[in-house]
Amino acid sequence: MNPRRVKEGTWLYAGTAPAQVFIEEVDSIPGSGDYEDPEEVREDKVGRFFRVGYTAAGSTEVCSGGGYFASIEEAILQAEKACSGLKWSSSRPIQRATDNDRPAPGRV
Repeated sequence: MNPRRVKEGTWLYAGTAPAQVFIEEVDSIPGSGDYEDPEEVREDKVGRFFRVGYTAAGSTEVCSGGGYFASIEEAILQAEKACSGLKWSSSRPIQRATDNDRPAPGRV
């Protein structure tokens, strides 16, 4: 599955410059690939995850990622924690996963 944007919002960087925040649903998380890392860090994870991303202030260019999460709720909380005054502008419906479809709660 290609990343599917499920939520978007705007906040003011330094209180003055508008920047975008988005959450995408993805079907994998890249591992480090480093043979010295433990397997759970080294290997890619396959499943249903939510990735937070940010654009540069005053731009539509993605400048950084805010991590991968096991649930949309966790991704929203992280984005709101990172971006003071964040205002969500869109929310596309997502089909909720069952408990058997997702990993244990927490940042992945």
